[in-house]
Amino acid sequence: LDPYASFSFKAEYAAFFKLILLESYENIDKQYLKGNDMRRQKYNLFVKYFKDKYNWDIQATGNKYRQELNKYK
Repeated sequence: LDPYASFSFKAEYAAFFKLILLESYENIDKQYLKGNDMRRQKYNLFVKYFKDKYNWDIQATGNKYRQELNKYK
């Protein structure tokens, strides 16, 4: 999440979407959520929205992406 994302809903939505799709939960938790209750609540709401609305575990996509990317390190 970049520091400019919080200036608009559209930018913040895009930043969360990109982060969750391209990163594992383990790394998101370690780098962005630990010690920041507001971000954790936003993250939980975002993931819940996609699960409830589209029956899509969006974080599973990010976990898989990170797993595949790590194979090339």
